[in-house]
Amino acid sequence: MSFKRILSGLITGGITCFLLIFFFRLDFSGFTVNYNVQYENQSNTQIFYSDDKDNYTEEHSSIFNVEQEKDTGISSDVSGKYRYLRIDLGDVINNVEISDVCIRYRNFSAGLTEEMLVEMHDIEEVRLEDGTYKISTQGEDAYLVFDLNSAFDKIQEKTGSMNRVLVILYIIIAAFVFIITYIKYNSLKDDVKWLMDIFRESRLIKGLAINDFKMRYASSYLGVFWAFVQPVVTVTIYSVIFGLGFKSLPVEGISFALWLTVGIVPWFFFSEALTNATNALLEYSYLVKKMVFKVNILPMVKIVSAVFIHVFFIAVAVVMQLITERSLSIYIVQVVYYTLCTMVIALGLAYITSAVVVFFKDLGQIVNIILQFGMWATPIMYPVTMFGPTVAKILKFNPMFYVVDGYRDAFFQEVWFWEKPQMGIYFWVVAIFILLIGIKIFRSLEKHFADVL
Repeated sequence: MSFKRILSGLITGGITCFLLIFFFRLDFSGFTVNYNVQYENQSNTQIFYSDDKDNYTEEHSSIFNVEQEKDTGISSDVSGKYRYLRIDLGDVINNVEISDVCIRYRNFSAGLTEEMLVEMHDIEEVRLEDGTYKISTQGEDAYLVFDLNSAFDKIQEKTGSMNRVLVILYIIIAAFVFIITYIKYNSLKDDVKWLMDIFRESRLIKGLAINDFKMRYASSYLGVFWAFVQPVVTVTIYSVIFGLGFKSLPVEGISFALWLTVGIVPWFFFSEALTNATNALLEYSYLVKKMVFKVNILPMVKIVSAVFIHVFFIAVAVVMQLITERSLSIYIVQVVYYTLCTMVIALGLAYITSAVVVFFKDLGQIVNIILQFGMWATPIMYPVTMFGPTVAKILKFNPMFYVVDGYRDAFFQEVWFWEKPQMGIYFWVVAIFILLIGIKIFRSLEKHFADVL
């Protein structure tokens, strides 16, 4: 029994459990207020939130302009848990309809009922019909005040059972990490050392990747031009079909064509990298048979080769962003980080598929079918909220959701990757797990490659 293994397992398991509890605890640090509002006359609405019903500040408020006779979905992120919510209804006499009023915490929500309405001012009449507040204002300072305590209690009840499940999940994951670390500590160290060989051969990988990119289209008249044609045509077709045929509306204020392009660019990279890397050993069988050649770099060669086309499509997305009169921001530098994320998970899967396909040639076709399904299982051509919170939560288990959403954060949502710690931790846990499994499978089969090929 190795003391180092036991200590490593205890530390790793403890850190895992702490991180899970820290990032998934229920503390209401940032809930969201949602409602739809329609004014008879153009006006604006303002949200205040406070622990004192008679004291509100501009610091804890959000202002929204509402056009005449237009339903507007209001969503305001709140920095903490506050007892009172005040909704100001503008400074003109007006008829207002407010519907779907609720507070939301993660995937849980609670509606604000008539019993929670504790105060109103400069309001002539309030009627609640089928969940819609119909309000007639009569002054320059019309507002409603809701007491949120009972709404928070309802959310607490909904999440009670989930919290118990999470506690069990923490224990299982911590125990799993401990067992794997305890049993496989020395082997894991060898796997990491084996993987580091890739970085020592970076110059060779770069040279082979450039040659691979050139040779792929060497026999055609237009050469590498064909590498860019198919993805461009695919993006154009999807944009026309969904944008014009199905009349898809802008998503999050972004034109659908740009929103689609930015989301599909990382998927094209992932799909091409994995497809080509799967067949790397078959294509370079003459190198695999050389005793002194390190075959573990071949899947990486294919992935690096795919980066060249990926850079071109990033440039296309940038041009589209500028054409739509949207200036680029500093957030665009995150594309490098999300490209690295894609490479890591593609490499892990490639080590599995490239090793197995040597013995089971049909796997290449299976990978193509899975990638077709995966494209639709990833919210690329539709917003993740289209099917409701439950389905959205399921879709987020797909690691490529993190990458696709990250590209959109980098281009126009202006969110840094560290502002989504839960998704980031989940992605890297899954990606590293897949990578380690891939290395284990590749290493175990590596000695048989030359005999089969």
